[in-house]
Amino acid sequence: MFPPWGCHRICSIVVTTSGDVLVVQNNLCETNIESRKSFSLFKKNPKADPDEHCKLVEVHSLGDEEAMLLDLGIIVPGIEPNSIYFTRDERVFHRQNLKLDICVFNLETKTLKRFPSLSNMKLKDARWFLPCI
Repeated sequence: MFPPWGCHRICSIVVTTSGDVLVVQNNLCETNIESRKSFSLFKKNPKADPDEHCKLVEVHSLGDEEAMLLDLGIIVPGIEPNSIYFTRDERVFHRQNLKLDICVFNLETKTLKRFPSLSNMKLKDARWFLPCI
């Protein structure tokens, strides 16, 4: 299935705080990020036949864990559980907007929280962001 017009999908590998490896499908829509942002999470099917091609099953919740896209997550006070922390660095790559979007997506509520004050920072590489306690 193709993404809607103006959208594209990016897949990343993330590690949860318990060490599970997941594939995150980031479904981006440039037209309105708040209403069209979504993620799909997948993990290897534990019941799959080891002789067959790797089958993935969708994960609907991280529970009390969090995942850091492009980084290894660790337990930090103030980090929201069942959430994905990410930057939209592809915008810089495609020269659409030179400011990074630094965001948190809550899997349970399907809501996106942006941090515009952090987006003004001139960052080029992955960074750790620790919330104020």
